[in-house]
Amino acid sequence: MQNIKHLIIRKLGGYASVDEALLDAPQKTLNAAVSKSFCFIKSSDLFRFDKRTGTYYAGKNELSIEEVKRLTSEAEMISKLELWKYLLMDLEYQASKRIYFDSQNVNDLTWGKLLIFTKDMLKTRISELKKIRNKI
Repeated sequence: MQNIKHLIIRKLGGYASVDEALLDAPQKTLNAAVSKSFCFIKSSDLFRFDKRTGTYYAGKNELSIEEVKRLTSEAEMISKLELWKYLLMDLEYQASKRIYFDSQNVNDLTWGKLLIFTKDMLKTRISELKKIRNKI
């Protein structure tokens, strides 16, 4: 009886068990399910520019020109701060130390690479905001 039930479920395009579904599920479906549970920040929550409308957004809020100018001037100030330069150097030092001196396994190398990625991402975001200031 159980086999007939499973056969009917499969014929209708379903899965007879959770394990069967997990084995057959596309990676996107799994990623979507996991992201709903663990990813609290979406790309729509970030500062972004809509090319179609020429509008800047912070989350779902449309930003005025004054707000965009304020954010870009803050980016300019951050990039000039001595503390900012030391923090970036510290990230690079910690990454190099982990990769070249303290690594004992692949996870240590990955950890160091993630620090380098974080440093580059922060520098890029600040740089992009500074460029916007010249456009408005």
